[in-house]
Amino acid sequence: MFGGLNIAGTSTVSLNNCLIRNNVDSGIETHDSSCNLTLWHCTIVANGDRGFRQRAGTSTITNSIIANNSADGLRRDSGTMTHTYNLVYGNSDNY
Repeated sequence: MFGGLNIAGTSTVSLNNCLIRNNVDSGIETHDSSCNLTLWHCTIVANGDRGFRQRAGTSTITNSIIANNSADGLRRDSGTMTHTYNLVYGNSDNY
């Protein structure tokens, strides 16, 4: 897998003002129920699969752009995802 950021195990990650783009696979993925991710003012664009995939855990995405990814812009398989004030467009499926 050649994703941008894979978060696993007991992790708390905060990303602010970041750019995640042009990855072969997903831009960001969380993998475990104990993962906690906060994105604020980030751009996730032009990835080969999903922009953001939450396999498990908790995520909060605010004031971000998720655009032009080959599959879903935002995908939640399990866990809790809160997303507010984002631009999500141009993905194969936005949600």
